[in-house]
Amino acid sequence: MEPEYHVFASLLISLAFFLVTKSLFASLLCLIVGIFIDTDHIIDYLIDKRRVPTIKQFFDYFYSKKYERIRVLFHSLEFTPLIFLASRWLFGLVPAYGIMAGFLSHMALDYIGNRPRPFTYFLTYRIIVGFKADMLVRTKK
Repeated sequence: MEPEYHVFASLLISLAFFLVTKSLFASLLCLIVGIFIDTDHIIDYLIDKRRVPTIKQFFDYFYSKKYERIRVLFHSLEFTPLIFLASRWLFGLVPAYGIMAGFLSHMALDYIGNRPRPFTYFLTYRIIVGFKADMLVRTKK
């Protein structure tokens, strides 16, 4: 899913989270996590192209969706319990819920918008299929 959708959705979800919890810190964590999970696409670009992109090069690459491999380390549902436990230990319960709300809403939007195969957002599965894009995302017919 394109970044602008994640930004908009993360703003709405973090606002709703703030209205429920009254925790500005937890809401900011929700917003930050909901948006910045996508920084792992930069890692993919660096691995594929072996150079630091300009902003235009990165977004052209990102929007073209012509990559052969999809690694996206941060998009890994196996990390959910670890993220929650680490967040709770570092920040407390309400901020941990904020982080989880940001993470899980991002992942839900990616499932809706990216046409992934069912196990695409499990790192184990991506490793098994060699990170091959055609094994991870359904092509449009």
